[in-house]
Amino acid sequence: INIFGAGTLEDGRNYLIMELLEGEGLDKRMKRQQVMPVAEVIVILEQVLAALAAAHEAGVVHRDLKPANVFLVKEGTSSYVKLLDFGLARRNQTSVTRIAGTPDYISPEHARGRPAGPASDLYSFGVLCFRMLTGQLPFTGPTPLQVMKHHVQTAPPVPRALNPEIPKALSDLI
Repeated sequence: INIFGAGTLEDGRNYLIMELLEGEGLDKRMKRQQVMPVAEVIVILEQVLAALAAAHEAGVVHRDLKPANVFLVKEGTSSYVKLLDFGLARRNQTSVTRIAGTPDYISPEHARGRPAGPASDLYSFGVLCFRMLTGQLPFTGPTPLQVMKHHVQTAPPVPRALNPEIPKALSDLI
């Protein structure tokens, strides 16, 4: 999100002046479309990858990639993606081992309490792809801890086995 200004109010609270985005979160789109069309998913994912690449080139790891942090901006007849909520992002991962983020999308190393690096964001990206194309998460469980344990110990299902319309190369990539 573009930030145009920042400051502190008289009572000590901080504020940001940000752009106003019109559109919807990917989480809302996914509620309407349980399984999204492959062509639409590819367009969205290319833009998410471009945003992650820019962050990673700047030395920033998002650490909480999930549908609620992907915003589909509507501008006239076209749309584009904005990656939101860098609140958990970090520049230097060598000393950050606190587990933070969303268990459904957390990488195995981060679930183990190890530092999250660019590969962690790519793992979360794979989970995001899986969910968009199959309509479900690769792992579920009765507790967040159980879900994180699956990310560490369990091989995910093959996406194409759940949705045969996914091209084999894309399923293999996920």
